[in-house]
Amino acid sequence: MGADQTHDHARLGSRIADGALAPSNLAGVLPALAFEVTPAILYLVTYLALYRVDVGFRYWLGHSRRRGDDPGWLSEGRSATAGVALVVGTIWVIEYWPFT
Repeated sequence: MGADQTHDHARLGSRIADGALAPSNLAGVLPALAFEVTPAILYLVTYLALYRVDVGFRYWLGHSRRRGDDPGWLSEGRSATAGVALVVGTIWVIEYWPFT
């Protein structure tokens, strides 16, 4: 690497997360197969719009971290969303066990 290049872990992490989430995108659009045409189109358009919002947020995050900005709410937000995901997942497992 040259002296003018920087090694940017935030952008690399964002690309890794995008690749890891690619299979979940397939699972995310599969429910559209169960809908009628109009609700399926609405579902897919909404899914695509929210996916673009996610990509935009990760783009902003990568560039803000590269500039050295570290918003304080980011660490708390990551912890809060991880906690919510764990609670919701646990409730779903308890509610729907043994997945009949």
